[in-house]
Amino acid sequence: MKNKLITTAIIAVFASYGVSAGNGKGLSERVATLESNVAILMARTAQLEGLQHCHSMPQANVNWHGCDKSNMEGGYGGAPLSEANLINSDLRNVNFSGVSIIATDFNGANLDGANFTNSSLAYSNLVGANVPNVIWSNTTCPDETNSDENNGTCEGHF
Repeated sequence: MKNKLITTAIIAVFASYGVSAGNGKGLSERVATLESNVAILMARTAQLEGLQHCHSMPQANVNWHGCDKSNMEGGYGGAPLSEANLINSDLRNVNFSGVSIIATDFNGANLDGANFTNSSLAYSNLVGANVPNVIWSNTTCPDETNSDENNGTCEGHF
């Protein structure tokens, strides 16, 4: 329905300029080209709207599902991330030092090189997260054990 309205509007604009099927390049060809361009613009707009949540500030219940937050400039900043949705997020090299990250879902997140020194991940879900090169120092693991008591890691304690 939306494309039909757009097509009607395009035809009306061309008609107001005296363009018709018999005037040089055919009206139907011009409309088809414009419709194609409109479809591309609409798809790109939908993509941008779908990622709008990625610009949310760090806070409890934030939804960064699928967002690229890798190398977050200036580190994370320390706001609590309780009950956040970080599923499939790119969080490589983010410094979460001293941050309370309670009951947060990291399923499928890329945490390569992230720093969780003095952080709490109690009750968080890291199953399926990519965790190579993560710094676990005095970190409260999801099962509430301490990384220092687990040979310096939370792996196996998700």
